[in-house]
Amino acid sequence: MHQHQIAFLHSVALFSRLSEDTVKEIASSFRVVVYPRGRLLFLEDSKSSIFYILAAGRVQLVKSSAEGREQALFVLHSREFFDVIPLIDNNPHPYSAIAMTDVRLYVIGAVQMTALMRRYPLMATALLPYMSQLLRRLTSLAGDLALANVSTRLARLILFYAQEEGRTTSHGIQLSWGLSHWQIAQLVGTAREVVTRTLKHFENEGILHTRRGRVTITDLEKLQKKTKK
Repeated sequence: MHQHQIAFLHSVALFSRLSEDTVKEIASSFRVVVYPRGRLLFLEDSKSSIFYILAAGRVQLVKSSAEGREQALFVLHSREFFDVIPLIDNNPHPYSAIAMTDVRLYVIGAVQMTALMRRYPLMATALLPYMSQLLRRLTSLAGDLALANVSTRLARLILFYAQEEGRTTSHGIQLSWGLSHWQIAQLVGTAREVVTRTLKHFENEGILHTRRGRVTITDLEKLQKKTKK
């Protein structure tokens, strides 16, 4: 594996506390794969056999009902790893994973990954903050879906992306998130038409404006107020 790939793995929280020589040794167990947008990486309730680290692109984790309804749980970005839960409890996938964009992934067999965690306890320790964050995100999502209206949920989603990847410009905070209204609807648990209508309301109120998959927040204070209703 090339030096820049080893450096990337060392920058991932799971390996950041290990020595460079150890990461170099671990890196030889990984392979790099590239998948196109829309590729199903794994299906809910199927057997887990691979551990994933996202290097480029975005991956969406989705939960499905018996009736076929879908609720997006998270959108993952570069340096995030996933499929941890089956690694711990050896049960099937609790959700599906879909490539939202073209993606590049570092992958390793689940059995190999488990062996590495036993060999290097610092890796297992690094999972604790991840599991804590996962639980907090799931608790927040459950609370939003149960208690918050669509306007509030959408405002919180936009604010989250603004904090994570927003870029300050002379016109406001710009998000190049590239999410379709259908994908946003999945994330906030509503219909596409409702997202379109709510975004239009936000525009009319001077909170933001949208163009070609980009959102520019023009009044951050108003947006923050929307998240507290």
